[in-house]
Amino acid sequence: MSGLPDRIARLRIDPDRRQAPVRWGGITIGGIMAFSAVLTILAFIFAPDLASGIGFATLVLTGATLLLAVIAAAVAILAYALSIATPDLAVRVRFPFSQANNPVFDAEQLEDGSVKATSFKQLDMVLDLRNRSEYSARDAAVIIRFNGMAFFSKLDPEQWVITDFASTVGITAIQWGCRA
Repeated sequence: MSGLPDRIARLRIDPDRRQAPVRWGGITIGGIMAFSAVLTILAFIFAPDLASGIGFATLVLTGATLLLAVIAAAVAILAYALSIATPDLAVRVRFPFSQANNPVFDAEQLEDGSVKATSFKQLDMVLDLRNRSEYSARDAAVIIRFNGMAFFSKLDPEQWVITDFASTVGITAIQWGCRA
């Protein structure tokens, strides 16, 4: 059973692998229908009387229907497993004079011992959010928490929501996307 998630992951990635279960499913269903039709005809031919033939035919068709229902349930479970795939989101934070995801700030130490970033172009941040998969990222949100630092600024309320604020320090967490 441990190989099932790997097989499902391969089905998600490769379109040719996604078509194989459809082909095999069609062949299986067609085979079940043909086999049950042959058995139904044989039930009428070899039955001692009409009532027994109808009984045998009913038994064959009921069994075939049950088998098709089990196959339909398996297909539904496989379709559900394929549809609940999660997106592969990558977030990159860029500052003009630093490497991506590794900002460096010029700061000065204040009289109370705290540190304040000096006003410079390095304080402008660009945030990239990329979905590297084929599955949609519905209601994606990015939360930025400033550990050991904060800022005072006016944010565009249509884009960003302040999620945490320390009255003596400033804004310590913001969220983009879904409303907090």
